[in-house]
Amino acid sequence: MHHERHPLAALAAAILCAGSGAAVAQSCNAPVAYPSEPNPVSGTTCGGESIVLSACSQVTVGPSFVFSLSIGSHPTAEFQLSSSPPTRLQLMLIGEDCNGDVCHGLVTSDGGVLSLAEVPPGRYNLVVTTAWDELPDTCGPFSILLTGSVGDDDLLFADGFD
Repeated sequence: MHHERHPLAALAAAILCAGSGAAVAQSCNAPVAYPSEPNPVSGTTCGGESIVLSACSQVTVGPSFVFSLSIGSHPTAEFQLSSSPPTRLQLMLIGEDCNGDVCHGLVTSDGGVLSLAEVPPGRYNLVVTTAWDELPDTCGPFSILLTGSVGDDDLLFADGFD
């Protein structure tokens, strides 16, 4: 039986999942589409799948929140991650299947921005997880502020919206 996905329903579900703070079934195999609203996006890594991730020259172990993100041509977007102290989290833009060999940036909740300016068009995972130098089970709430555009046509969609 084939079920068609409706873009607004998927976006609404992503917003509810990202903002609710509830444990949601999202992982590298089943990421949540990064929503265009609200901005900033809030959520928590607590209750997320605990993953061991070797990416961006770091090895992290801890609960994570995984977003899918499609980037068009000429992106200008920047992401800024914040979390409630003393919890330190990090945000990584990596390959679609959580392939650590593809790293397009890492930023911690201590400050800084993750820029998409040099990222080629394609599908990626945006992963919020325990900072590399934190204890493995560290988790907490986060907020991601997006400024700019993810590229021509603002291609934000979940799997299946081609």
